[in-house]
Amino acid sequence: MITRHKAKEHHLSLVARSSTIIVREPNTTKEALRSPQWLATMHEEIDVLHTNKTWVLVPKSPGINLVGSKWVFKTKLKDDGTVDRYKARLVARGFSQFEEIDFEETFSLVVKVTTIGIEVKYFEGGIHLNQSKYVAELLAKTKMTLAKAVATPLAQKHGLHEAVRSLVDASLYKMIVGSIQYLTLTRPDITHASSKPVYVKPKH
Repeated sequence: MITRHKAKEHHLSLVARSSTIIVREPNTTKEALRSPQWLATMHEEIDVLHTNKTWVLVPKSPGINLVGSKWVFKTKLKDDGTVDRYKARLVARGFSQFEEIDFEETFSLVVKVTTIGIEVKYFEGGIHLNQSKYVAELLAKTKMTLAKAVATPLAQKHGLHEAVRSLVDASLYKMIVGSIQYLTLTRPDITHASSKPVYVKPKH
């Protein structure tokens, strides 16, 4: 005889065992195409891209580097470990692009607070934002810790174009300029000075 309590325990045991099933995403597009679930979500992704007019098909121009694409598969799970939904995204292979051939500059749409080192302190009536740690790390990275501070960081006639006529490390230059841009979040007084180097293109 099976009591209600035993039947409930049996049901919970089945649920627990089913919740521990490991869902494996496809490693290749061919593998995904053999699965009805993944095939359906791939069709949904393509339909969304067409609806949003993500691209326009045009003839290939001579000397143009083609950027390929790849499918990325991800399984979203519920809190109990069971499958919530399948997600498939068609993304561009951006790593196949070359600077000054396929693009001139890059930018980030989203910046994490931890990336720009903002310290938040709360007090009665508001909050105080501080980036002293961020500044200290930037100065140490650029070996400017012992640099002499000035009240006016940049003169109106700066002459930056003349200053970068010689060869410089372009990657380091861009890193410094980009890092200073994030500093203006708590130092709006240096916005003018920090914006000038952006328009100077360093020679490699």
